[in-house]
Amino acid sequence: MLNKERIAVNFVFYLYSVLLTLFITVFSIREYEWMVDDGSVNSICDIPYSDGDGVFTWVVLLLFVPFIFFKRNVIYVRIALIIFCYYLWCFHLKYYGCWIK
Repeated sequence: MLNKERIAVNFVFYLYSVLLTLFITVFSIREYEWMVDDGSVNSICDIPYSDGDGVFTWVVLLLFVPFIFFKRNVIYVRIALIIFCYYLWCFHLKYYGCWIK
């Protein structure tokens, strides 16, 4: 019985991790980011800033709260940190070089 619970917890953790990574990827895309691939814009720094670009930053950050309720395991902590670094890259660090100019 204990083994089935452990498998279920692992499955839920990994499924939640994959879904959170997908949410980060989808919600971090800016409205005009397609212009970089189109060739209309030279770099990501030239993308026009729209009103809704920072809306999902806090929503996705709140989705990290369920990681607190999982039993602390070295693998779980590492996966959560990797996903958090990916979150930082997608929402903040990708555009950090634009403000340095």
